[in-house]
This record gives sequence, structure tokens and C-alpha cells, in this order.
Amino acid sequence: MVPALAEAREPEWEKPVEYEHVDPISECICGADGGQHFVYVALLGYRTDDAPKERWWHDYYVFPVNRLCAWVTGSEYIHVQIAFWNKKKNTHMTFSVDKTRGKVWCYSNKKFSKSWTFHAVRVEAWQEIAMFNFLCEQLRKPFDTWGQAMWILWPLSRARNKWICSQLVLATFQAAGKYVDFDPETSHPGQVNSILERDKQALGCGHIVTLKHAEIRLKY
Repeated sequence: MVPALAEAREPEWEKPVEYEHVDPISECICGADGGQHFVYVALLGYRTDDAPKERWWHDYYVFPVNRLCAWVTGSEYIHVQIAFWNKKKNTHMTFSVDKTRGKVWCYSNKKFSKSWTFHAVRVEAWQEIAMFNFLCEQLRKPFDTWGQAMWILWPLSRARNKWICSQLVLATFQAAGKYVDFDPETSHPGQVNSILERDKQALGCGHIVTLKHAEIRLKY
């Protein structure tokens, strides 16, 4: 069985918390207790009513990167994040990197608008641990501004000292031995979505607001 979305009441919302540092883990945090373990990939769509479009001299100065990404890749997705359910703390922890924050960051209780869709990816316990710990090591590394602008023309840096979102997500999976045939340095959010759509270990969840059990329930 795979995770199934639950009919849910609207939960009382707790303010998101940003972490400057996250300790590595030695055991899974999702609370599967011998069952199936899942990590979640969240994809942000560009052509949605509630997502503001880029404005010249406000969001960009040379060219609109998000609009260009959607056009060149032929995909609706412009950003990707990865999240883990923390059963003990009854929250989810989201990792990503973007130009707004300028670094790799981690939030708990992030609320997702209608622009986001999700994949639940089945992993082994050791893979969940490896992925989480890899991301802990990347926290506060800078966003690759130049790389985002130029990935269309040539591959990104392999130094792993700065990131764009899709590069970070694919490298995280590869730290756990998944999707190793794909090159993170030439990736984009649409490609991440295509990889997950072809993976029988991944389930498209559609839109969810949060990973809280009031809105998504894992059924094994």
C-alpha cells in the first residue's frame, strides 16, 4: 500500500520555524516503526492563479528566470523542495534553496499554497537517514545565482559548495543511492517531476497544505 490522502479538518496553524542548524539523525524520524518510509518532494507550478508572476525591476533585472525556465523546459514547474515527516515533533521539516533566502534553509510547519503538488517517495530507513543528514550538511550553503541564470547554456558547478533547488534535491536522493543515472548539474524542476512520475516507488499526492496527520495520513 502507498500513502493515501485523508479527508481532513483544517488544523490550527503553528507559525513556521527556521533552523540555522539541524542535528544529524541516527534513526528514522518518520515513525514508520518497521513499515514503509516516505520522503516528500514538493513542486511549485508557475502557471497558477495564486502564484505572482515575475515583474521587471522588482523580481528580475535582466530576464525573468522562472518564466524562461518554464518555457525552455516545457514544464510548469519552477521550484522544488524536499520534506520529511517528524513524528516525535508532530511536524514536517522542509529543506530547499532559493534566491529569496540566498542559502540552503530548513523550516518546520511550512504551509503550502495551491501552487504546490507533491510526490511521496518510498525509501528504506537508511536512505531516509542518509538524505536527512546530507541536507543537514548543506544548510547555509549559498544559492548559486549565476548557476541558475546559466544552467541552460552549460552544466552547473560540481563543487557542491553552492546550489540551485533541483540540483540539491537530486543530489540528496543520490546520497542515498537513488536516481544515480541522472546528472544533478543539468537538472531542473520539471526533470525531477518526470523522474518521480516514472518511479514506481513514488506516488503523486496532488496538492496538500501540510504533512500534518490531520491532512495526510500514511496507510501501510
